Amino acid sequence: MGRGNFYPAGCSENNVRMVYITLGDEGCVLEELIDDIMDNLPPSFHDAQKDSYRAGRDEGLNISENGLFEVAIAENEDRLALFIVVKDDAPAFAASRIQVLADRLFDSLADGWELSVRCGSWLSGKYVKSSERIILQK
Repeated sequence: MGRGNFYPAGCSENNVRMVYITLGDEGCVLEELIDDIMDNLPPSFHDAQKDSYRAGRDEGLNISENGLFEVAIAENEDRLALFIVVKDDAPAFAASRIQVLADRLFDSLADGWELSVRCGSWLSGKYVKSSERIILQK
């Protein structure tokens, strides 16, 4: 039995967005993945000031940040968790902008990497690009 799905400690659904990146049989070149992430972030992002991100039971690797968000990765069984977190000292409006950033980054990565999303403590499903999602309205 595995450890279950990764989720950054102390984060609510309002201040984190996350996908899993499957490593595959041939493995994943971490530098290539990080380059792809950096290439697809807005210009306001720069290398992270601190290397590690305390993410609950595991420690992640901070990749990039700007004044509002941190982007980090952590190991989760045979895949990596890539997550965007609203910084603790960010203005209140940052939580309302996280989905726009996540869609932009995750949609661009989905063209070259196998992404999945957390569906619960033990389940995950295929990532669907924002342009392909069906929005149900009341």
